Amino acid sequence: MRFLFAIAALLVTSSAYSQSNSAWNTPALQIKYGDDSGSQTRLNIDQGFRFADLESESSDIRFFYNKDKQSLHNARIVDKQSNEEMARGKGSYFFGTARFEFSDGETIKLKRKRNANGYEIIGPYGVLFNVQNQGIGSAKTFGDKDFLLQAFYVFDRVKETQSPSDEYYQVYTTSYYSGN
Repeated sequence: MRFLFAIAALLVTSSAYSQSNSAWNTPALQIKYGDDSGSQTRLNIDQGFRFADLESESSDIRFFYNKDKQSLHNARIVDKQSNEEMARGKGSYFFGTARFEFSDGETIKLKRKRNANGYEIIGPYGVLFNVQNQGIGSAKTFGDKDFLLQAFYVFDRVKETQSPSDEYYQVYTTSYYSGN
């Protein structure tokens, strides 16, 4: 009798625990930002490099390329809580029309200046994102939108320079072809 009671108690507690955490999470690479005030911001990049989530105390934002095509006019920034588009990329660096158009009507024009060992993305207030000696260099941001764009370009650089692991492809193709 005690044995049956112990098994029933174990089943009840395990089922209660399993129902309490219903959030789905995908494995991600984490980049942590910190500022002088002590607030923490994390950029979680999907292991397949399809999207990145910028999580802070006040916001939850997703960066991705529409149809997973890595070009500026497919760039999207979406607020995950309201599921509304915050900004989208437009134009081309080649023709000098590269810009991000935000949903509030503000447009931030961008310019890419290449050099022998990297490039710079230049915004309205100066260097927004910097690649030096094939690594990400430091650049100062002046506002929230500058910080968003800088985080987007960090995601872009990681997507450009890395490739998903064989383990990711194995899990993705196995689940895709098995009908799940």
